[in-house]
Amino acid sequence: MIVAVHVADTVAAPTVINAPTLKQHLLIFDPTSEATPLGDLPWYEQGSFALLMAGDEGDMLRMPGSRRKRTPPISPSMRKSPVPAP
Repeated sequence: MIVAVHVADTVAAPTVINAPTLKQHLLIFDPTSEATPLGDLPWYEQGSFALLMAGDEGDMLRMPGSRRKRTPPISPSMRKSPVPAP
């Protein structure tokens, strides 16, 4: 699963992409991969295509990175943490 979160235009990271159709700057990550730090994508998702939707708008975009060159994480100290169940 790939998740895209809107971030400020000033945020620069290997997995931040510009989605012109959606007019948004997005941080792309996989919340289901426990071994992949925030700001990175698993190798098998890098360079793939994903359909990003926001309301009635959407676009097919290539994910950052490639299977040959891994994207570095934003920061080794950033970690995803599970959201507690209600």
